[in-house]
Amino acid sequence: METSWEFWLECALFLLMALTTLGLVIPLFPGFIVLWLIALGYLLLVGWQGWNLVFFGVLTLLAIVGMLVDNVAVGMGAAKGGASWKGILLALLAGLVATFLFPPFGGFVAAPAVLFLVEYYRRRDLDQTWSALKGLAIGWGWAVVARVAVGGLMVLLWGLWAWTT
Repeated sequence: METSWEFWLECALFLLMALTTLGLVIPLFPGFIVLWLIALGYLLLVGWQGWNLVFFGVLTLLAIVGMLVDNVAVGMGAAKGGASWKGILLALLAGLVATFLFPPFGGFVAAPAVLFLVEYYRRRDLDQTWSALKGLAIGWGWAVVARVAVGGLMVLLWGLWAWTT
């Protein structure tokens, strides 16, 4: 029995997608973009027609949802801990900028530091400030769960797509 090169390519792509999903544990890794690019490459390989477009469209929506859920989970966690939305937005912005200026860990340091400074300045209460930081950490934890779940769903959907073509 002879296997085609398409089969081995699909196996390699599946492995790459699974590894990318594991990489979603790292908060600043652009895993959803990588997963989407793999799906786009596969679409270019199999053609822009019929069910291929449907599968790719759903994978595109899942990638967008994954990116949004990530940010919402972090923000909601911090808000539940008592952080102000101003502090949350400044912390997210600082994390984003620091990620580009000081990769790969600049965002991990900048976001909590800025949230701490903003909330301490606002409240002048160390216990309430720590509560906001704990909320941020819990939100990050839930964001990891959400990213891996959405990424896993994307891999399963892509596997179904590859199996049906």
